Amino acid sequence: MAEFMTRQRRNQLLEPAFIMNILEQLLESIPNMFENNRVADSAFTAAMKAGFLAMKSTGGKLLVFQSVLPSIGTGSLSAREADGRSNISTADKEAHKLLQPVDKTLKAMALEFAEYQVCVDVFLTTVIR
Repeated sequence: MAEFMTRQRRNQLLEPAFIMNILEQLLESIPNMFENNRVADSAFTAAMKAGFLAMKSTGGKLLVFQSVLPSIGTGSLSAREADGRSNISTADKEAHKLLQPVDKTLKAMALEFAEYQVCVDVFLTTVIR
C-alpha cells in the first residue's frame, strides 16, 4: 500500500453520451457488488493518494466517502480510548487529547495536494447496521 502505479493519460477522454449507459449500469450494480461484504477495513490514505496521482498532472477535485476508521496502510488509525469520552466533565485535558491528531500524514498529504491544485472533499458517515 506504500507504492502506487497509475496509467498515464493520453487522450483518453470519451464523450459522456457515448458511455452514459455503461456508467449508469456500473453505478446501479455497485450496491449489489458489496451487499454481502462484511470487511470493515479501509485503506483511506492509500485510496486518496492513488486518486491524487491519477489527477496530479491536471489538478481537479477528488470526492472521498468514508464510513469506517482507516485501518490499513499509511495513516491507519485505531480507536482511541474512551477515557475522555466517558466522563468529559471531570477532566478537560482528556477531552483536549481527543482533538489532537495522532500523526501528521493527512497534513502532509494536504500540503502536497494543494501544491498540484487538487481539492479533496471528504464526507464522513457512520455505519448503520
